Amino acid sequence: MERAEILVSELVQGVGFREGVRRIAWNLGLAGHVKDLDDGTVEIVCEGPQARITELIERARALEPPVDVHDMQIKYADAEGLKKFNLICSDLAHEMAYGFMYMYSPFWSRDLDNE
Repeated sequence: MERAEILVSELVQGVGFREGVRRIAWNLGLAGHVKDLDDGTVEIVCEGPQARITELIERARALEPPVDVHDMQIKYADAEGLKKFNLICSDLAHEMAYGFMYMYSPFWSRDLDNE
């Protein structure tokens, strides 16, 4: 068993990325967590067989728009014996704001957002 600590950046907060990672991890039988960090990145910690961790990383990179993963910083370590995978929520106001943004995200134009 191995442990991967992954920092993901680009457009990954407020677009369903954590829920996508949670589903992938549960389907692969991995333990750990996924959570938003204050700097706009998302932290994934997962433990399990190396092949399944690699599959989680590949599938997380390929999640459909509006998710846009550009960079993953990955550190490997020995597993600590985690038992389940959790999506760690932020405070309620933060989660509600991102929920509304995610709900309306199909109507966004990336070009308009960057003007």
